[in-house]
Amino acid sequence: PERLARGRQNGAHVHPERRPRGERHGSAKLSAKQVAEVRRLRGRVTQVDLAVRFDVNVTTIQRAQYGETWSHLTAYDEARDG
Repeated sequence: PERLARGRQNGAHVHPERRPRGERHGSAKLSAKQVAEVRRLRGRVTQVDLAVRFDVNVTTIQRAQYGETWSHLTAYDEARDG
């Protein structure tokens, strides 16, 4: 069955397209607009300064800048939200 091919044996695995992303995720520390600004300021403002500005850890800034998190946010979305 398809449920076994995509996840756990009991079928409890959540399909990737159904997972909450971005601001809808319960543990999101940044908004889409903030991520767009973080990416726009990459190379102009230090990651430490951005972390202080947005009251998050430097790792959160790094992951947002390099697309490890918020990878679903496209350049179009950033331009629209920014």
